Amino acid sequence: MSAEAELSTLELTWHGRIYHGPRRTIDVVVAGAPAGTLVYHVVLADGSAPEVVAGAAPERPDATLEQVWVDAVAQASGALAPVVAFMRGQTKTKGATRPVYELLRLLG
Repeated sequence: MSAEAELSTLELTWHGRIYHGPRRTIDVVVAGAPAGTLVYHVVLADGSAPEVVAGAAPERPDATLEQVWVDAVAQASGALAPVVAFMRGQTKTKGATRPVYELLRLLG
């Protein structure tokens, strides 16, 4: 699966969910993807659905999430709740926690 297809799959996870709050940027690093480490960032902007963009954020992100491919796929398929992965330590974070909580809330 190409990186573009992987991003499209992940983007569908929060289709139709709208963020309300200050602008936030979160880098996401997924290790062990079929094409190697997958890096993308999510932009949360008031009144919009989260925007997924390939590559790291051009400016310093508010937070960074790190996880392995198997967990990312399980979350995208609904087999693993993002909040559960976070609470179990399967999703590691760096930086501010508020943007992470906001993203997890949108992911359900």
